[in-house]
Amino acid sequence: MERWGWVAVLLGSIPIALWSATVVIDSFTARPQSGSILLEWRVSREEGVARYEVERASAGSSEFRRLSSLAPKGAPATYTYEDRDVLRPSAPEQSVYTYRIKIVGKDGSISYSQTVTVAYNVSGVRRTWGMIKEMFR
Repeated sequence: MERWGWVAVLLGSIPIALWSATVVIDSFTARPQSGSILLEWRVSREEGVARYEVERASAGSSEFRRLSSLAPKGAPATYTYEDRDVLRPSAPEQSVYTYRIKIVGKDGSISYSQTVTVAYNVSGVRRTWGMIKEMFR
């Protein structure tokens, strides 16, 4: 199901239609890994998309900040982004992060995916090891 000029949500797939861009996101997940959070989304249709921007908000905040920008590949496609910023020294031991994908059309129009939330717990040992590894990258 597609609608032009507004967002329509369907069970199983999320069609997002803009005036000049159409994207169908079939799935969007975020899962903790050792030292990072892996985001993955699959699209079955993308037309008129200039870029995707990965955004994150921390627990208790409704303000999203941009983490990265990815160019469209052409559908069908799977995109991944690894958020390694969760290793930063100032991050709390346990955090809740909310992610979304900002879809920017070639005409400058903007739409957003659904949000996904993940709880992430960093042990002191893993935090120290992660910071040591980052020093040598």
